[in-house]
Amino acid sequence: AEGSLVPGAPDLPYRETYYVTVPWVSGQPTIEVVSNGAVLESYPVYPLWPNLVRTSQLPEEGSDFRLIDGGNGQLSTFNGKDIEGTAVLVDFTCGTDWLNAPRLGAKALLFVEPETTTRGEAESKFLRIPINIPRYWIGRSDAYHLQARLASQPEVTVRIKCRMSWERKHAWNIVAEIPGTDPELSKQTIYLTAYYDSMSIVPQLAPGAESASGAASLLEITRVLTKYR
Repeated sequence: AEGSLVPGAPDLPYRETYYVTVPWVSGQPTIEVVSNGAVLESYPVYPLWPNLVRTSQLPEEGSDFRLIDGGNGQLSTFNGKDIEGTAVLVDFTCGTDWLNAPRLGAKALLFVEPETTTRGEAESKFLRIPINIPRYWIGRSDAYHLQARLASQPEVTVRIKCRMSWERKHAWNIVAEIPGTDPELSKQTIYLTAYYDSMSIVPQLAPGAESASGAASLLEITRVLTKYR
């Protein structure tokens, strides 16, 4: 039964439904290499966590950009390059140097998947003000293909498509009750909780390892407590 205890069986789990507003991705965002209206190749990309409330959403038909390689994002990387209106490939492990690209006129960022990274690196990739800077994660091997194309031809145009909006979604608290057998202590209640949602700088790729560990521990505690009430 949803939202209420099952009569006569208080130890059975039930769900409490509520709403949560989340950045929601519709379909699979892509980056396409285009030439004379034809799509030459296409790779999946994944929008990063919003800048406060501003998501990395683009027009439904996508947006075209001239692509450049921004390396580690340091200013010296952009010497001699026309940055205005471009989409820039940049190493994810660049700290806050990625901000140099939009300061010079870039309109979109593509962060290349690193071999390893840290939470601090991830937290430096979104801002706490609603600036419209579309930012995406791209797989390392896919980025290598784009970088190879950049090295072999003078100009590369890409079309990025992404629909990421705020949507109101159902979520649930999953609740179980284990009645105690002691005449006095059974009148008291102890709450044990664990969260099972997961946050990531790349919402579509949230791994959830920490959340899974907490949920698994709570389930094991529940299994034991049902034997020792």
